[in-house]
Amino acid sequence: MTAFFPAIFVVLWSSAFISSKVMMADATPFITLSLRFALVFLCFAAFTAYKREFQRLPLRAVGEAAITGILFHGMYLGGVFYAQSQGMSAGMSALIVSLHPIITAALAGPFLGERLGIKGWFGLFLGLGGAMLVLYDNVDGSIAYFAFGATLISLGAVTAGTLLQRKNRAE
Repeated sequence: MTAFFPAIFVVLWSSAFISSKVMMADATPFITLSLRFALVFLCFAAFTAYKREFQRLPLRAVGEAAITGILFHGMYLGGVFYAQSQGMSAGMSALIVSLHPIITAALAGPFLGERLGIKGWFGLFLGLGGAMLVLYDNVDGSIAYFAFGATLISLGAVTAGTLLQRKNRAE
């Protein structure tokens, strides 16, 4: 039975951009996000009850999980959903936030003490250049500034969440 839970997680996580567009035809972006959170909560509560793994967690771990959860799920998905509600396509918002691994790798040095070699930096610039070419070709001025700003906030939130999570694991 537990073999299905990772598959459920993957479907819920990977369906965020597509399902949000469908759900927002009848609901606001933040109601949509709340419904997704409720569904995920029910799935995780069922998993926890099934595994009977109710345990006490250190307060610090709960706080770290809350902060990364707010960054990953509240600000990241909230920004993307808001941008889509303002007319930005799911593909465009996904493309902008897909810069996350590039920015995370570039910031891992200053924030985590990780170092990239020449090949790593070359790969980062190549990836950034490719993404910029696609973005430049697809931005025609019809995207609202608030929608674009919301995706940039999403990008910053998912990057900060990743760096914080990696920092906490290293400690």
